[in-house]
Amino acid sequence: MPYNMSISIHQKNSPSFDPNLRWALSCASGYLQLGLFSEGARELSSLGLEYQTEPQVLELRIRILIARKQCGKAAKLAKLATRLHPNLIDFYILTALAYDEKGNPKKAKEVWLSVPYSFQGSGFLHYEIARCEKKLGNHLSAHKHIEEAIKIDGDISQSLIDYSEMNPTTEGYFI
Repeated sequence: MPYNMSISIHQKNSPSFDPNLRWALSCASGYLQLGLFSEGARELSSLGLEYQTEPQVLELRIRILIARKQCGKAAKLAKLATRLHPNLIDFYILTALAYDEKGNPKKAKEVWLSVPYSFQGSGFLHYEIARCEKKLGNHLSAHKHIEEAIKIDGDISQSLIDYSEMNPTTEGYFI
């Protein structure tokens, strides 16, 4: 989960969070974990219209689409979710993930650059922008974002050690 990002879907309490919604979310989440994507999607679809824009429902629906490798649909839904719930960073993360899974690092980078101002000082954000820049062949920019990520969040440097595609070469640029 992201570093230094405090607002999360899981922290948001919906005023309409009733037992039926909790049950459907629990079932859909279980189906997703078991790889039963159709069943998970069916569980979410069984909820009434009033629940379809709830953050937890949207998140699971997007995760199911990504798991099904329907990343174009996932990106569209996640992008819509960022407009419905602009202060929930999870939807920006899911949008960028969908574009990244789709093989479109340019669009993923655009998403990372569009996050609300309150999240722009995150080491995680700079790390993800660096990953996009590297995939786009912008090694100098990737290096600058990695340096910024480490400066903001020193713990992120530990994850870089295990992430070989982002390890710097002796010149300080990325392989």
